[in-house]
Amino acid sequence: MSMGYIVKTRDNVFLDGIPLSAFGLAAEMPQPVPIAKPRYTVWSSGDSDMSEPDDSFEDVEYPLTVRRFRSPDDFRNPDFYAACATAKTLVISRHPGRYYKIKRLIGITPTASAHGNDLTYTVTFALAPFAYHSSNPEIAITENKLVNPGTRYSRPLYKITHDVGGDTILSVNGQTCTINYRASSPIFIDSERMIAYNDSGVNQTQHTSGLYPFLAPGMNLLSVVHSSGIASAAALTVKGNWRDY
Repeated sequence: MSMGYIVKTRDNVFLDGIPLSAFGLAAEMPQPVPIAKPRYTVWSSGDSDMSEPDDSFEDVEYPLTVRRFRSPDDFRNPDFYAACATAKTLVISRHPGRYYKIKRLIGITPTASAHGNDLTYTVTFALAPFAYHSSNPEIAITENKLVNPGTRYSRPLYKITHDVGGDTILSVNGQTCTINYRASSPIFIDSERMIAYNDSGVNQTQHTSGLYPFLAPGMNLLSVVHSSGIASAAALTVKGNWRDY
C-alpha cells in the first residue's frame, strides 16, 4: 500500500485569510505578480500611431499551482473549490505586507498523475491591478499633512466630524469637497466607492458637493475648514487604502 508523500514548501498562500493547508494543500513556488497592463487611447497621426494613457489598467490574470499533501483516496475537494469561487483577497508570503483583491475566479484545472498519487490544481484568478498594503490604519490628521507610502495614488476613506452650524470644506492638495451642515456627523467620504454615508451606512451623498479627493504618492496637504474661512472645529481621520503598481 502506498504511504503517499508530504509536499514541502516554504511558501504560504491565503484565501480570505485561510491558509491552503486548511484544505490539505500546499503551494508550489508562486510566481511574482506582474504589473497590470495599462490601457491607451490610440489614434493615427500621419504615417504613425499616437497614444495617450487612459489612467486605467486591465485586471491581472494570475495562476497558482497547488498540490495535495498526501496521495488522495478521494479526488473531490469541494471546500477548496468553494473557497476559490468566493474568495475576495489573496495573500502570498513572498509578497510581504501586501494583499491582492480577487475580482473573479477564471478557472481551476485539476490534474492527477503517478497513478493518482499526485494531485495538483492550477487555479487562475483575475486580480485587481494593484497590490494593496496590509497595514491600513485610521490616521488622525493633526498637522494638515499625510504621507502616502504607496507608489500609486490612493482612494481613501475620510471620516469628518464636522460643524453643524455651517458648511465644512475638506481640502486635499487644493481639491475641495463641501459638506453641508445638514449632513450627519460624523460623515464618511468614500473616494473608492464615490459615495458618502453616516455611521449607520445611510447615504449622505446628497449633502456633499465637489470632488472626493485622492491622495498622491508622497506628501499630501489636508485640512477641514468652516465655509466662512475661519478655523474649523471639525476633526478628520483617514484610511489611506495604500496601493502599489
